[in-house]
Amino acid sequence: GSSDALNVTLRDTLPGQIQSPEYSLDDGASWNPWPGILNLGNMTVGSSMQVLLRGIVNPSATGTMVNTATVRAETNDPDLSSNTTEDVETAINAVADLALTATDLPDPVPLGYKTTHTITVTNNGPSYATGVVLTEVLPEGTNLVSAASTSGSCSGTTLISCNLGTMANNKTVIVNIVSTFASLGTFTSAVQVATDTTDPEPLNNAISIGTAVVPVEERRVLLLNVNGYYNSDGNNIYQTLLRAGAAATYVNLSQNGQAAALIQVNTYDQIWVFDLS
Repeated sequence: GSSDALNVTLRDTLPGQIQSPEYSLDDGASWNPWPGILNLGNMTVGSSMQVLLRGIVNPSATGTMVNTATVRAETNDPDLSSNTTEDVETAINAVADLALTATDLPDPVPLGYKTTHTITVTNNGPSYATGVVLTEVLPEGTNLVSAASTSGSCSGTTLISCNLGTMANNKTVIVNIVSTFASLGTFTSAVQVATDTTDPEPLNNAISIGTAVVPVEERRVLLLNVNGYYNSDGNNIYQTLLRAGAAATYVNLSQNGQAAALIQVNTYDQIWVFDLS
């Protein structure tokens, strides 16, 4: 212009996707919180001023950001058409790094007993992960007991699919898959997680879980009745131990030293003492 511009102000209502906006007047050497309207003071004829703006993109943001800035002065401006920027569009490139870890307990597991695969899905960000799905392919000979997650739901019998929905950055979801096995050996299942959001580290999206199935260890138990006689209570206890795979022996203490004789010649994992009177 032909005159100095007095009390110049810059107005920029940044897009809602921007968090904690800051500005710099010294080419980025120092930063201050952006007030929305900034007074730049007076500007002499032919002078210019650079204002840098920055902020953190909301992790849940997607699509495109549109920004418009306007400059005004108290001095009469004969051409206001150049005082407002054209809408500046910036595409948001959402990325979310999903990662898997898992444990299986117990391992090894006795044949016929349950084991639990506890799978942890973590979104390391920086963006939200949408449409997150975890799958586990159970090997042949595996009998599914249950599948549940702390967020979303799971379905399937041999191919377990858990729809976990949207995961915020730094959010963790745990999936528990309980199963038994039909035979001895090592059973390995394949676990994978996927998302609609771009994942910059796909190598940590898949793991294998191997579980060793071993024979049931026989437990030797002596049931010792100190008083009274074998009745329905004693029988219930005895039958329960047999069904659990224990080698159980029942004896009354009054049977002419039979308990002492058994203990002298046998090794027992447990001795249970009862009063069935």
